[in-house]
Amino acid sequence: RARAMATPPRVLELGGGPGWVAIELVRQHPQLQAVVFDWPETAAVAQENITSAGLEERLAVIGGDLAHDDIGAGYDVIWCASVLHFVPDPAAALRRIHAALRPGGVLVCAQAEVGASRQDAAAVLPYYLNLMMSGRHVTAAGDMAQALHGAGFTVVDSFVAHDFPMAPLTIWIATRATA
Repeated sequence: RARAMATPPRVLELGGGPGWVAIELVRQHPQLQAVVFDWPETAAVAQENITSAGLEERLAVIGGDLAHDDIGAGYDVIWCASVLHFVPDPAAALRRIHAALRPGGVLVCAQAEVGASRQDAAAVLPYYLNLMMSGRHVTAAGDMAQALHGAGFTVVDSFVAHDFPMAPLTIWIATRATA
């Protein structure tokens, strides 16, 4: 059921890099307001691209570190792709993401997980093993769903997307409760 909105929907692209996804979302959906969050140096590149696209009135940039900097609040949707591998405490980051969503807001999170079967693990490990060996977080199958629940999310759906160029990613769609 669609909700009536007094303000335009707000989207956060967390770890948005140069802002290409947010730029295209805003172009394709003129009612959206969006924010790109990434490291300050990367956010500066996103700002240049947003300015070049003429979208400064609907697309903002926040530079910072997800581990401790403000990511904003009141988002209707947060898109987060392969970001949680790089934060020191993914559970804390998920709690911050949860708090940044409005009640009823949706997190769409794409992350690699090491599958339980030998075949599933073999599809992921050639790309992600180096991250694991350097102390980054690559969860085992099922662990992300537990982490989402632990952060207060209701997981609505998840599926494995096998057509990513490096390795399959699991996509989670999770919501923040309305009350």
